[in-house]
Amino acid sequence: MLCRVQWTFVCVLALALASCFICDIHRVTCDVWHVQEKSAAAIVNSLPEPQRSTLQWLLDLCVEVVQKANVNKMTAQNMAIVFGPNLFTPQLDNPMESLLYSQKVANFLHKAILHRQQLRQSGALKHR
Repeated sequence: MLCRVQWTFVCVLALALASCFICDIHRVTCDVWHVQEKSAAAIVNSLPEPQRSTLQWLLDLCVEVVQKANVNKMTAQNMAIVFGPNLFTPQLDNPMESLLYSQKVANFLHKAILHRQQLRQSGALKHR
């Protein structure tokens, strides 16, 4: 049986490997520019398959890690900042636009993780 620290390490490692896998296979493309007008959930739900299911699975994994934030210091915001750039790659030539895009990605991913966490807490999603 794994202790809490070992389980947290396993989740973080799985998340890192999953994000590398996703980067190699395909990039999740979504409209993070308009995350203020649309909810993160609406943006995730508007993705085509298999991107939607893959992102939802990754969000579930993020929620698992965030639940142990008191041990691993990985809050939803920290997860978004660390893993967002691996999931979304802008095709922008302007460095300032790339920086703005990175901020939008972190904002989107933060909101998506929190939304997924709320769904799990409300019982709308079953824990895997």
